[in-house]
Amino acid sequence: MSTDEPIDSADHSPRSVTSRYADIDGVQFEPSTVPESFRHLLPLAMYWSIDDDVERIEVLISTPKQQLQELIGTVEPLERFNWNWCASLREKIPIPDEVVVYDALLQAASEAKIFLRENVNEIE
Repeated sequence: MSTDEPIDSADHSPRSVTSRYADIDGVQFEPSTVPESFRHLLPLAMYWSIDDDVERIEVLISTPKQQLQELIGTVEPLERFNWNWCASLREKIPIPDEVVVYDALLQAASEAKIFLRENVNEIE
C-alpha cells in the first residue's frame, strides 16, 4: 500500500479496546494530508487513538517497557512539529480524523514517559 492511499479504519483490529477512535465506523484517513515528516507514524497514531483514559492506561500498563521507550523515542523528536500541525487544524469543523489520532499519539507518548518515570523500579 502506498503511503498516500486512504486507510480504512476497519482494517485496524481493536485488541479488546472499545474506545479506539480509529475503530469508529466511517473514520477514514488520508495519509496525503499528514506532513511527510511524520506520515509514517499514522499506524502508530491509529493504534494509540484510545479516547478512554482508563483503557489507555490499561494498554500502557500492559505494554512492555521497551515498546513504551520506543514509542517515546519515536514520537519525541517530532513532537513540536506534530503539535504545531495539530494545533493549526483544531479549529476546523469537523476536526480532521488525522488530527484526532495524532493528538492521541502525543498524549499516549507523554503518558508513557510519566508512567515509566513513576514506575522505574517496578517494571522490567
